[in-house]
Amino acid sequence: MKKALKIISINIIVLFAIIILLDLFSLIAINTSKLISDNFSKPKERTDFRANFPVYKNKAQASIFYKELYKIKLEYRSYFEWRALAFNGYAINIDSNGIRSTIDYHPAVPKNKSISFFGGSTIWGFGVNDSSTIPSLFSKNSNGEYTITNYGEQGYRAFQSLQLMQIYFINKNLSDIVVFYDGANNYRALNERSFSSNRENSIIERLKGMDQDLNGINNSNVEATKLSKHYLYPTRYFLSKIVNKFKKNNNSDITNFRLKHNEITDSLAATELLETWLLAKNFTESKGKQFYCVLQPTFFSSNAILSNYIKEGINNGIYNEKTYKYYNLVINYMKKDKYTTLNKNFIDLSATFYKKDNIYIDFCHLAYQGNETIANDLIQRLTIKNN
Repeated sequence: MKKALKIISINIIVLFAIIILLDLFSLIAINTSKLISDNFSKPKERTDFRANFPVYKNKAQASIFYKELYKIKLEYRSYFEWRALAFNGYAINIDSNGIRSTIDYHPAVPKNKSISFFGGSTIWGFGVNDSSTIPSLFSKNSNGEYTITNYGEQGYRAFQSLQLMQIYFINKNLSDIVVFYDGANNYRALNERSFSSNRENSIIERLKGMDQDLNGINNSNVEATKLSKHYLYPTRYFLSKIVNKFKKNNNSDITNFRLKHNEITDSLAATELLETWLLAKNFTESKGKQFYCVLQPTFFSSNAILSNYIKEGINNGIYNEKTYKYYNLVINYMKKDKYTTLNKNFIDLSATFYKKDNIYIDFCHLAYQGNETIANDLIQRLTIKNN
């Protein structure tokens, strides 16, 4: 019996020694890898195949944009979920408030009015330099009387823009004119849940298992949770890094555009967009300012000539024409009930680029020539509405 107990005791000690050594090895491996990476390894620059599309006349500049794009870091923000951190580059410049630079093409002209643009990556300027975003080209082709600010953010849907505007301007003077440029992201992010975002699932996953130590909630489990978090952490972290090395790494989010489509999602997407625009209108007008909501074009809504790379995306199931048929519901719903009050604020650009080619980078993002057309259309429409 004593011999058996001795063998068991030795085995237990050996097992714990192996576990400790394994954890120690993992910790050394992690720190060594980080040391080599920080001091000897040249950081890999991510690229994007869209930089080689024929829509770009200057592919070298396009390549610079995409390299800088993937260096931008995001920070979690309450209520509107994320905002880009400050970034200074050749193609992209973002200030400490997450606001992308807008070029003032008429610095000598006195500014009589201010205008703020809100929206997702299309208004932010995905695929183009600071000088070629819609707000910058609005500045270039207008008479220079506006102070222009680009509050757009990649991935934002209309409700996030509303939250951003309400929080940012709760104690500040709102711009004379507010423009919401929306449509594409509202459907992409919906996933049969109203008022969600296209990064919601990722955020949910990251929050799973976190301590519920707020106001004493579940306090009895806190110590156990902390212990489980740190138990064999170096080993678990090291193994996760190895597993991730073997996972397919796609350097473009283009494959994430596959969307569900049915009558329920169509109606939800249209209703949510209109409800958000209505709230934004009421907030803006309560401060004595002007509000405009713009339905942005996609290559399906505009019936543009499809380039080969976009046709390939359709054939591979990446893009689905039906997903943007909810645009018809947006326009139809605006003709009845409470949404009729939006008619005077509404600018429909969904059919822009009819039968035009070499405009789109992908399903909704535009290159320089497309952004310039949108900017000119907005200048014309706003001039008409303000006269």
